[in-house]
Amino acid sequence: MAKNRRSTKNDNAEDVASAKGCVQVNVVVCTTLGAVIVVIAANCAMVLMSSSASTLMMPATQTIKEVPWKGEVLLTAAAEVQCCQVERRHIDTMTQEAWNEVYNAKRPVILQGVMDKWPARTEWDFDFFRKGPWSSHEVQLKQHGPFQACMDTERTIERVQERHGSKGQMDPNCEALLSKVDTIYEDGMAEGGGGLDAISLALQELLGEHGRNVRRKVQIGTLMGEMLANQSDYGTYLFLESKVFQKHPELWTKYITPLHPFLDPVDFSPHDGNEGASRRNLLLGSAGSRSTLHMDPYGWTSWIAVLSGSKAFRVWPPNATKAMYMASEAADSSFASPIDSFGNDPEGATDFLSSQPLEAVLQPGEIIVTMDWWHQAFNLEQGLAITGNFIDKGNVLNVAERALKNDRKDMVEDILAQVEKKDMRLYRKLSRELGLS
Repeated sequence: MAKNRRSTKNDNAEDVASAKGCVQVNVVVCTTLGAVIVVIAANCAMVLMSSSASTLMMPATQTIKEVPWKGEVLLTAAAEVQCCQVERRHIDTMTQEAWNEVYNAKRPVILQGVMDKWPARTEWDFDFFRKGPWSSHEVQLKQHGPFQACMDTERTIERVQERHGSKGQMDPNCEALLSKVDTIYEDGMAEGGGGLDAISLALQELLGEHGRNVRRKVQIGTLMGEMLANQSDYGTYLFLESKVFQKHPELWTKYITPLHPFLDPVDFSPHDGNEGASRRNLLLGSAGSRSTLHMDPYGWTSWIAVLSGSKAFRVWPPNATKAMYMASEAADSSFASPIDSFGNDPEGATDFLSSQPLEAVLQPGEIIVTMDWWHQAFNLEQGLAITGNFIDKGNVLNVAERALKNDRKDMVEDILAQVEKKDMRLYRKLSRELGLS
């Protein structure tokens, strides 16, 4: 059964990116008793884009990065990521009609050209954040390593057993590691045990490099200095950091502009008291960091703009929920799957294994709009990105219906309050269709 460690949220880093085209990348994580080896083979050093098609140019390059580990865990993962299964459209060729009828709230698309005039595109790098007035802003890091991978595997095994009745095999090294972590949590939370600080230190001692950033707080300038020096540990990430934009709104208003109307529509999101800043996030990750496999809450539309580093993406349609192996009691209200499509091998998860996601590799300068599809991102190298989300005419009914289904009438009331202020005709229509008039 779940213990203290399992109540820790299964959050991972968000990844996206790519300016001019497709890159075919194979990511294979194989292991020996003494180390985890990450192999990134990029089959496509150059990409030529035209308005109608993309041409891949060979040959490949290969980089092998060894990630030290004491041998408590064996990780096996394989991902062969196709560059171009999600459609790419240059913003200059996209009409409002095409956006409304083909893409918005319907299917993912990768937008090119949107970021071309953003000051952030040329000015934002690790040194920019290391030196600015925001450098003292404190953030909390996370890290994807053997501990996280074992927890993902354990959750997946539990969900498979719940659905199919068959008990999957847990790697004995994983069982040993999770048992040690349980003991650390129990001892730390016991009276006189030292609490979370003691737990953090014990995890670092147990996990070594893979535990240094599991729950580390650090100033953003210090973190950027580590990224500049390429000293960030494998799998380390800063996930959905919105407070830096709340504290320093000029980071968004001065550098993320002009923001195209497709990504900045009349927004009916609940009022957050920060002029929408809580829906603007900074993403930063080293190679190997990743998001969870998730759907954005209640079907909000999200977008991710890549400023540096390449990112692999997989996306599944909204009706793939069964393949995600959500807990039965939370299938409608939880938005993160226990499955890591870039990591753990979900043995016995036949519904997931038979699913067919679309894949893409993004480079700096590209924006992926995931709509309300399931998705997971993986940082192929260290990189910087931003993300935003919105509720507009295209998805507001869907969001409201999902919220009502999950007893979130308070959220629906907040959304309708925004609609009433901004579009009275739409407000009356929604009230009728939701049975609230």
